[in-house]
Amino acid sequence: MLAVNESLPPNDQLNITEARTIIEPGKNYDKYWDMDQLCEQLIGVLNIFERMYPNCIGIFFFDQSSAHNAFADDALVATRMTVNGAGKNSKPMHDTFIPMDNPDPALRGMRQSMVYPPGHKDAGKLKGMRDVLEERGLLTTLTRGTRGQPVGICGACSQSEEARSKAEKAAREQMRSDPSFYRSLEDTGLDDDPPAQAVDRSSNCCMRRCLSLQQDFLNEKPRIQVMIEQAGHRCIFLPKFHCELNPIEMYWGYAKRLFREQSDGSITTARKLVPECLNAASITTIRHFWRKSWRYMDAYMNGLTGKQAEFAVKKFKSHRRVGKRVMMNITSVLN
Repeated sequence: MLAVNESLPPNDQLNITEARTIIEPGKNYDKYWDMDQLCEQLIGVLNIFERMYPNCIGIFFFDQSSAHNAFADDALVATRMTVNGAGKNSKPMHDTFIPMDNPDPALRGMRQSMVYPPGHKDAGKLKGMRDVLEERGLLTTLTRGTRGQPVGICGACSQSEEARSKAEKAAREQMRSDPSFYRSLEDTGLDDDPPAQAVDRSSNCCMRRCLSLQQDFLNEKPRIQVMIEQAGHRCIFLPKFHCELNPIEMYWGYAKRLFREQSDGSITTARKLVPECLNAASITTIRHFWRKSWRYMDAYMNGLTGKQAEFAVKKFKSHRRVGKRVMMNITSVLN
């Protein structure tokens, strides 16, 4: 790729020819990895892919993490809004369309600006939840559901968010205590899924919950997914908490094993080993990782439990699925 790029006219050359980014975070070193750096890397990756595979559609896989699932600054996110709008730290959100399931047929599909119009005292600033809900004809419904006194966020939702914040704080402390083991919040066991009581709660308990359950808010996509799809490619997020279905984790494990076998604990050796170990996995090896994930998927789809699936995947490695004969005998073998 590098040789081909250098042979091109200066105006046609890519500024970035390496998809990988290696950082050394810490005080007086590189800053910790964040969404802005990821998006900058992704731009380079997309350019490289399109140069190497013109007129092709790329499929980009990501594991589940709070960083990968982060929304753009202008995304429709109810937790970023205040009741009356024009908050000091609030950023404008992109225009939207009132969902087609709105109770008022006359409002369905209408374009809705999320910022105040020219001439308003807060022109150009983010609207408040009250105004957005009123424009959708939902404030009256919300008032009935809250006995005439709609609130921005109710006690139940506030407690749910407080519990989530405490769990996230504890997870971040775990990451700081052992950054080599906990590479993300999800590695600490932090779950983004809402608790059962939050799912069962009324959708009209407060403004924030009512707005967050609107279809256009629910349909908002992560920032990196938007970038990839706008470039004409596909973005897929792998299942959470299932490393056996994640070939990325198998690749990381392979590279880390090689690193541990050769490392002497010095930063000089680490700088040399990291790219070497990451490059050590051949295409054939990576295909093995994907086939192993496919076999696990096939085993689960055929009703095997975790223990049964593990046995089947280890015993039968030559295909992307677990054979019918195995399915017939697996239960008797394990039980």
